[in-house]
Amino acid sequence: MFNHSPRCLLAVGIVSLFLPSLTLGKGLEITPYPWPAKESVRYTLTWMEVPLGEATVIWHERAKTYGATFELQTSGVAELFSDQHLSAMVSGIKQPIGGGRIRYVPSLYLSRKVSDIVAETQIRYDPFGNVRQLSVQPPDDPAYRPRVSRGGMHSSYDPLTAVLGLAAGLRPFPLFDGKRVIQAVITDTAPTTEEAQRGEQTLQLTRFPLEGHTEKELKRMKDDRPVRAVIMAKNSRFPYLLEADTRFGTFRAQRQVGTPIAP
Repeated sequence: MFNHSPRCLLAVGIVSLFLPSLTLGKGLEITPYPWPAKESVRYTLTWMEVPLGEATVIWHERAKTYGATFELQTSGVAELFSDQHLSAMVSGIKQPIGGGRIRYVPSLYLSRKVSDIVAETQIRYDPFGNVRQLSVQPPDDPAYRPRVSRGGMHSSYDPLTAVLGLAAGLRPFPLFDGKRVIQAVITDTAPTTEEAQRGEQTLQLTRFPLEGHTEKELKRMKDDRPVRAVIMAKNSRFPYLLEADTRFGTFRAQRQVGTPIAP
């Protein structure tokens, strides 16, 4: 099937070098996909034009299956505030739904965030895309973070598979990252003549909290502004520009020049 803060939308809506092997916790390892990458995209992350790091997403697809890996590493001035490394992967199946359209249904989603502590998430899905097993380490105190209901987990999309919704026209959709459920609403904006000629489409992504948010997160989300995503669906599954305005400036993820386009 088809989040985090605005910075995560920048990270997930985007998205290093294909990870040869990503270890997530003791005994849990992501091994390389056995088929070539369909698309590899690298982004430069900035805040008010100041470099913050890089993010990379690698997409794999076959007739009936798909997979993706993602990696984000802060650098430069960002490390003065938070030295973070975020990596994730998803694998799943493709289901035809008529009219030439495909529904992407995740089977396994893994993520690992390394900063002051190591945080790991594993979500396993049934054949219908419903969560059947969830592991979050370290676990949150229920008194601090409300538990997400089983119904809230079902029919939601992991952050990586959700990227496909931008090009596939999915509007709106729920996102579940292992801790919280967010309703993501996408609004199309009318293209200019030049944008239409280039095949560009600009979307606005607005998020609404549904379940699993702490009081601090809910308070912070009141100041949220839409994330702008510019895509060229005919050329790539991934946006080539994402922007999020905040009270302290604009976060931006810009596709690097020369990044390969899907064949």
